[in-house]
Amino acid sequence: MYRIGTEHPLAPFTDLLIAEPYIRASTMTAFAQCPRLFFYQHRLGLSLNIPRVSRAISIGTYVHLAMQEVLQHPDRPWLEQQQAILKAAQPSLDALQPGSLGPNSPGGQAATESEQCLALALAMVGEFVRLYPPTSMKLIACEAPLAVHTTTPEPGGWLAGTPDAIVESDKGELWIIDHKTTSEPPSVSLSGRAWAYQTFIYPTLVTQVYGRAPVGFIYNFLQKASIRFCKKDATFEAYVDRCREWWNCCGESPFQSYYVRTDTASEGYRGFLVDLQATVHASTQPVNTVSEAYATFPRRAHQCLHYGRRCIYYDLCQAHAARLDELVKAYYRQDFQTPTEEGDTG
Repeated sequence: MYRIGTEHPLAPFTDLLIAEPYIRASTMTAFAQCPRLFFYQHRLGLSLNIPRVSRAISIGTYVHLAMQEVLQHPDRPWLEQQQAILKAAQPSLDALQPGSLGPNSPGGQAATESEQCLALALAMVGEFVRLYPPTSMKLIACEAPLAVHTTTPEPGGWLAGTPDAIVESDKGELWIIDHKTTSEPPSVSLSGRAWAYQTFIYPTLVTQVYGRAPVGFIYNFLQKASIRFCKKDATFEAYVDRCREWWNCCGESPFQSYYVRTDTASEGYRGFLVDLQATVHASTQPVNTVSEAYATFPRRAHQCLHYGRRCIYYDLCQAHAARLDELVKAYYRQDFQTPTEEGDTG
């Protein structure tokens, strides 16, 4: 395994100093919520060895994949767009189900769940496009990774992110398109901390990379149905039909598109800069062993539920410091992001 920005192998869990960390909205959110989540996920790059599908993350990933196809080829019929989306999603499905594993194995079950998430995501995007046809604005970039050096007093560091799309209006104004898959009604979904950080990170990146400040965001909200696939559904297709009925009869429309202008001179922007400096500082502190982090990053018990389920690092937080290195090597793997990769899409 290799550390970002070097050409030398990294011995597991040693020499964890990152000279120039890549700070994303997910990095800042993790640090603000739980220092240990930040350390295990963003400093060590740990993930479980066992394949597992997070329904929320998978649906969000496939929705973004589908919306990318819609924005890049707005004139294609929906059937052709679906075929292109399925082709683009196939590598991730193949990776979850090795040929030697059956459908009842952990890998096979993960692949089945992921296929169901893909089917539901396609249904959601189909409903959204029916209500909100693709924008007529000029597409400047789509899923383009951006990174600029931070301007905080801390030495080094990159501010990074991947806006879903950047478009230009007839008036020459730049807008950032951001797709949001939520479990809440769109009207109450803009209060999340991660989204608040994106509100400042993306305009900063676009301004420095393209030389023009964007005027705001176009938020596309796609709310997941508040019903589950269960025994009353003879097939998964029957469940998707129930979701469509829910989308068409619930009180507030689960699919909405908002135009929101930004203000980088606000009090919130100054607070963002303070949080950014704290995150960069924590990202550049040398930590030589996993067990050393036990004292460096205190656990906050109320954050042990992550994405609606128990945090995957829960056992590490509960174990004695002397067992941390052993647990990490037994149950986790290290996957370091490249400078152009984005964090989670929730």
